[in-house]
Amino acid sequence: MSRRKCPRMPTMNLSCANCRVVRPFSGDPLRCEVCRWPLNSPAAQQQWQSLRKERDTKWNKAARFINILFISILIGFLSVAGIAIAIEYFKPDQDKLAEQYRISRQNVFIEPQPHGCEFNDAPLGEKHCHFEKDVNVVRECERPNCNARAVYVSWRKVSD
Repeated sequence: MSRRKCPRMPTMNLSCANCRVVRPFSGDPLRCEVCRWPLNSPAAQQQWQSLRKERDTKWNKAARFINILFISILIGFLSVAGIAIAIEYFKPDQDKLAEQYRISRQNVFIEPQPHGCEFNDAPLGEKHCHFEKDVNVVRECERPNCNARAVYVSWRKVSD
């Protein structure tokens, strides 16, 4: 006499909302093999929905925090970069030339820019001219790679 074995329902590893861990589920309807919690009961569906809401709320809070943190860091970085660029841009010409030629600020001599090409100068209107900066560097020797001793800046009128 031969005994036939009943085909067993395959088990699946699923998350049990009652145990709150992954457990094997089997049977029809699917039930947790540890606590016998049914997967498709109305109570189970309600529990799954509340767990889903809880998870989504946590993820939304975390995502919102990460977004705010990222934006704050980005704004801080851009602010620092903008301030650094503004400081360099608005630095006086005397300081820029002193840094460029590695001399003290007292050895940079800049003549005041002359007037006469601005729109509001008499007679009113476009003068079709502007002033260009001429930089004259006095070096310790005749070679171009010698250290500078002084820098003189003068202005030259150029017709447009």
